[in-house]
This record gives sequence, structure tokens and C-alpha cells, in this order.
Amino acid sequence: MTCQCHGHSDLCDDKGRCYNCRHNTAGFFCERCKPGFTGIATSGSPWACLPAMPVTEPHCQCHGHAYSCDAEGRCKNCLHNTAGDRCQYCIPGYVGDATSGTPMDCSPANVVAAAPQTSCECHGHAALCNQDGHCKDCRHNTVGDFCERCAPGYYGDATIGRFGDCAKCPCPLTIASNSFAKTCTIARDGKPTCTNCQRGYVGRSCERCARGWTGDPRRVGGRCTRDRGRGRQGRRRQGSN
Repeated sequence: MTCQCHGHSDLCDDKGRCYNCRHNTAGFFCERCKPGFTGIATSGSPWACLPAMPVTEPHCQCHGHAYSCDAEGRCKNCLHNTAGDRCQYCIPGYVGDATSGTPMDCSPANVVAAAPQTSCECHGHAALCNQDGHCKDCRHNTVGDFCERCAPGYYGDATIGRFGDCAKCPCPLTIASNSFAKTCTIARDGKPTCTNCQRGYVGRSCERCARGWTGDPRRVGGRCTRDRGRGRQGRRRQGSN
């Protein structure tokens, strides 16, 4: 049975219910985000469910960086490297506009110090750039002078600016044992299409065995192997008639 777990589990029972949902998902089919996380689990990305922003009490004005405040409206336990009665400042060592209201408002100060004469625009995937403004040590599976592209083997839009912009190509699964293409592209329908499937594999995600090959690439550990016996057996049957 092929598991329909939206890419968050590779195991399921005989009724198709998924085991050990990963990536902060839950449900029989890993179809929803766990409590405390938000997103669209059915999108199939390993980063489909991200930590939810704090739901601050109505009378608190904490710019999304705290859950509660005291009787005078002073925010308690500011998150995301912020401080102040309204979580309106970045803590020492961090810079940015804490009032923007996102978890990434305050970034390490060494981003600015590393390139004082240039604008370091890395789409949130690098903390440093050189004197030419080119990003150093792109993270989150991105590449390019500005970390603007997904690395080979990953797909997505790296310019969105989130750590989950680039997801691993599902060819047909994202684990090494069941990845039968090194790259993929985004088709017009917004879904990934694997390119240059290995010999013996066909389909949009290399999910089927080519003619003359047998196996189930969608099963964990499954592969396509050359069916060398079928042709000889068929010829024998034809010759016996």
C-alpha cells in the first residue's frame, strides 16, 4: 500500500493511517499541524508547519513578541530577541525594527558589521556578505550571490525569505534510498517535476518502473530492477505454441 502522508511519513498501517508523522504534523494522514504550529500540512513541504506567532492577550501591545503582560500592560518574557515594556526594542547584539511584528525582526548585529559599505541582501538565508555585497555561506539549501536560488536537489522560491523556501525534490520520496533524480523543476501547476530520472525509472516523480523493469520506487527501500527473466519466459511460451 502506498502511504498518503503528504510527505511527512513513509510508514502506514494496512488502513493507510500514517505512523510517526514528522515535520510538526499530526493526524491519520499527517494532514494538520501540531498544536503550537501553523501552516498547510497538506502542501507536502518539510517546513509546511512553522511555530505559530504568540497569541497575545487583547490588552497587550507586544508587537507579536510575547504571550501576556501585567496589569499595567507591560509585556512579559519578550521573545524573538526583543526587549522593552512593549517588546519594541532589539536586545543588545541584535538590530532591526522590533515593531514590525515578525519573528525575524531582530537579526544578529554582525550582519551590518560584516559589510559596512554594502547592502547585504541574502533573503534571510545568510548572516554575512563580502565587500561586493555577495552573500557568504548560504543556508537553508540555497545558493547564489544573494542566496536567491534553491540548491540542486531542492525546489521552491528562495527569495520569499523563509527558512523553508527550498524543499527537497520528491523523486519520488525525499529520503536517500528512494531519490532517483538529482534535480527537479516547478511545473505550471506549481508542483515539482523531477528531471533526468535514473535508468529504469519514469514518471513525473520517477515513481514508476520503466518497461522491462519491476519494483515499487514509492515504497521505502523499494527500487526498480531489470526484469531479465520475463522476456526469456515469454519467448519460451511463444515457442511452445
